[in-house]
Amino acid sequence: MFEAFILAGGSSARMEREKALIQLNGENFVDRTARILNEAGAERISVLAGSNEKILKKHFPDLNVVNDFSPGLGASGGIFTALTYSRSENVFVIACDLPFVTPELIDLLKTRFKESTVDAVVPMQADKFKQPLCAFYRKSTCLVPFQAQLLRSEMTPSARDLLDTVKTEYVDYETLALLSGSANFFLNINTPLDLESAREIARVK
Repeated sequence: MFEAFILAGGSSARMEREKALIQLNGENFVDRTARILNEAGAERISVLAGSNEKILKKHFPDLNVVNDFSPGLGASGGIFTALTYSRSENVFVIACDLPFVTPELIDLLKTRFKESTVDAVVPMQADKFKQPLCAFYRKSTCLVPFQAQLLRSEMTPSARDLLDTVKTEYVDYETLALLSGSANFFLNINTPLDLESAREIARVK
């Protein structure tokens, strides 16, 4: 069992509108992500709203919507908030703007997490980029190191900086590539052009 947190509190500066509410095949990004998490067996799903809790609660009355513990710390703050709020030892964090993540991908990461003693299991993209916003974290071993890193840094550390403070297993893309839809797992929707591409992919599917 695991608890899942959808990060939906970004500034959406390049998109110039609230990403959480963007529609893809008749579903907004948050509802789409929540459906996938339910299919993957999440026992509880929360939406981390940055500082927009009141706004997003109106749109997602059936989900637990909360502000970030310390708004303004970006993805790192979102991960820390997820660990702080989680009732479960096993925490899955996912950005709402990764619309092509599948239950099969989450299952693979979950299996690797359960079978290991590491603190985090994080997938690698095809470009060898670490993707900490589609990853499993162990609350008991990640919370304190992440908090310490956030407090000691003059500038907000990246989510990848946090991973350097704990024992992390990286799942190589060659393993993920065996799954259906792997080419688009980590397509991140940041701009209107990205959204056009995503809608074209969704139509083809």
